[in-house]
Amino acid sequence: MLDSIVSLYGFLSVLMHGLVLSAQSLALGGIVFLLVVVSPTSILPDSIGNSILRLVRSWAVLLALAEILYVALDIVILMRSGGFALSEVISANFALAGLLASTSAMAIAIVASVERLRGRAGLLVRSALILIATTMTSHAAARLDHRLPLIILTAVHQAATAAWIGGLPHLLISLKQVSTSRMKREICIRFSRLAMVSVVALVAAGIGLAKFYVGTWDATFGTTYGIMVVGKVFLFGILLSLGALNFRIVRQNLSSAKSQVDYLRYFGEVEIGVGFTVILLAASLTSLAPSVDKPQLTLPTAGVVARLAPQWPPKIISGGQIAPYGNDKSPAALAAMRTAVTETSILSEASETGGSIEVRWMDDPHHWAALAVIAVGLLALLAHSRRLRCARNWPLLFPALGLILFLMSDSQYWPLGADSFWSSFRDPVVLPHRLIEILIALFGIFEWRVQTHRVASLNAGLVFPGLVAVCGTLLLAHSHGAADSQVQPELLSETSHVSIAIL
Repeated sequence: MLDSIVSLYGFLSVLMHGLVLSAQSLALGGIVFLLVVVSPTSILPDSIGNSILRLVRSWAVLLALAEILYVALDIVILMRSGGFALSEVISANFALAGLLASTSAMAIAIVASVERLRGRAGLLVRSALILIATTMTSHAAARLDHRLPLIILTAVHQAATAAWIGGLPHLLISLKQVSTSRMKREICIRFSRLAMVSVVALVAAGIGLAKFYVGTWDATFGTTYGIMVVGKVFLFGILLSLGALNFRIVRQNLSSAKSQVDYLRYFGEVEIGVGFTVILLAASLTSLAPSVDKPQLTLPTAGVVARLAPQWPPKIISGGQIAPYGNDKSPAALAAMRTAVTETSILSEASETGGSIEVRWMDDPHHWAALAVIAVGLLALLAHSRRLRCARNWPLLFPALGLILFLMSDSQYWPLGADSFWSSFRDPVVLPHRLIEILIALFGIFEWRVQTHRVASLNAGLVFPGLVAVCGTLLLAHSHGAADSQVQPELLSETSHVSIAIL
């Protein structure tokens, strides 16, 4: 069991850090919402403030538990892989930071339970301690140069994220608890001002952090860290668009039509989903070395274009032909790969470097999957025609897509490779693939029942965007960790994965 945890540490660490940052944003966002929106000067009833306090208490407990589990995971990994004693690990910087964050979070939960609305100032002090604990384990604290400005920028960045993204759920919950248009407008206007200040702070801190961590344009597109920063910027642009729509609604008269409040809620829900996806992407970024610490590259444009150019799927050779994987050409490895995805000329490439073969292994499944995706899109459009009602069965192509990915995406494991199928679940790079393949198949079957009206519930239609969001989030959390001393295949795979996840 411990060996499995060690092998999956990279992926589990990103998920745990994402959970910590999400819980932190919700707890601190609720506190800021309480201080700014549900302030003593507002016309809002105390019942809303008490409701927000109950939510803050729940988020704080979640944050404390997540911090404890995250620190425990790190301690287990260090003791297991590094041979350190518990007394040596417990005094490390990350353990002290986790202790400070968890105790501060529990203090927030206690204050929110006992002092109710009178303990607002104490909540703010404990929130500051949580931000200090978070920056203690960030890239900023590990820098030898410009440490203080980077720590300040990191704290501002996380505080602004909490105020905006973490405050959004409390906004929607508060809107449901008031009935008069005047109170709804009061809540929306106050939060709109808070969100605008948060956006300005986010942009300013983000530009400063990018300047220190990325450095140059070559590093932006020549390193995995830079590519993920670009993905984060794109998602931030989507958030700004949704925020602009909400801002426009708030500036209108909310009492003129109930649909305007509904649109505000719909846009807000999507904004929450995208926002917490950005938070998970930020957690994934912390697992990578900043671009400035890697060689600065100028990508060969011709090679990138050739790699990403659409290609017709290669042929699947018969069992008598075998394609080597990497540099392993032993008889046992060759015998295990009786089926391979390759063009008819693959055998002539066997003398090339192992890297070229591995590129083919990574690219070929994508070409086959593209055919399934294109067919899904076309049939989904044709399904709107009354004459082609049979096209409503388009979701059944998703299990086929999952099967294609299952058989072809990881040639190291069964049925293409020598390693067993179950061992792939212990590989931190392959595990997200397996999860996505399972989700794709389950979605296809369920969505087929929805499209053919075998399921009558309206909520069943939410499964599609929900699973799409989960798969996109897993892609963003799944970093190839490309070695950037040269243009590696993993770097281009990271580019395609981030692009697909954003779409």
